[in-house]
Amino acid sequence: MTAAKMAPTPDTNYLLDAFLQGAYSDMKITCGDFTFNVHRLVVCSQSSFFEGAMRGGFKESISGVIDLPDDDIECVERILSFLYVKDYNETGHTMDLQLKLKLKFKLNSTATDTPQRPSESVPHGVLNNIDIYIAADKFGIPSLKKFSGARIKSWLRCNVNIKSSAFMTATTKILDCGPDYTIDPTLEDYLVDAISESFSNSLVNQALGNDFFPLIRKSGVLGAALVERLQAINKRNTTEWNKKDSESKKRETKSQVRIRDMESRLAAFSRAASKLRATTQCKSSSCSASEKFIDEVGVVKVRCRKCNTEQ
Repeated sequence: MTAAKMAPTPDTNYLLDAFLQGAYSDMKITCGDFTFNVHRLVVCSQSSFFEGAMRGGFKESISGVIDLPDDDIECVERILSFLYVKDYNETGHTMDLQLKLKLKFKLNSTATDTPQRPSESVPHGVLNNIDIYIAADKFGIPSLKKFSGARIKSWLRCNVNIKSSAFMTATTKILDCGPDYTIDPTLEDYLVDAISESFSNSLVNQALGNDFFPLIRKSGVLGAALVERLQAINKRNTTEWNKKDSESKKRETKSQVRIRDMESRLAAFSRAASKLRATTQCKSSSCSASEKFIDEVGVVKVRCRKCNTEQ
């Protein structure tokens, strides 16, 4: 957790110094054993959460101290870094947390000021960006939510691979980052875009095979969105293929057989996705579960995740 060197502009240089040194601080944010000495003008003007705490007649507005006992100190540091200099280090830190928390954290003798590229199996950067995105929503910082969201979107598009443990780790975190462990609508769009755009014409059928179904099982909403997007891709591809095969319309080709089979399968998934979205409670009188999933074995059906009753 060594501090990473940033390249401040003339406009942010004095703000960076204010963040790192805490000079003329008029507000404190505590997180565990650590205290950030910050400035109300910088923090409260960009965060509805902190503004409300300081202006709502609460004890924080009198003491000038806001305690965040349940928040991760590294995440809080990145949030504050963004508020001061409009950037944060997704794999390191602007402030040297290691030095100030030496009693809490072990010193890493091999650490350097240059962030290391995260391993393929543990994508630290994107996971930190997802944490920042969630926290930005909690603290009411729209600009930070947009900034971290853009980083997440870029990573997904560059690293999309359903067979990759790194991609699936990030996907699992995204699926559970919304309210009550649901998927955030914006991140759902980013995920659907990344996955659907990665499918070439020859991979659409494969997408409906072994790689596609684990995502449907994990999230019915994401599965339905992917089915709809793939159906749109297939419709576009069908038009293109029909144009290419216009000279041989009288002769049924392998591509036309593939198109017809694909259309039939996608139509079945589309109907199942619509039913999944429309049903709110299991139709079985003895089961009150609301979670459904699409059963791809044999005929495509929507079943109750609890009692397996067809809906």
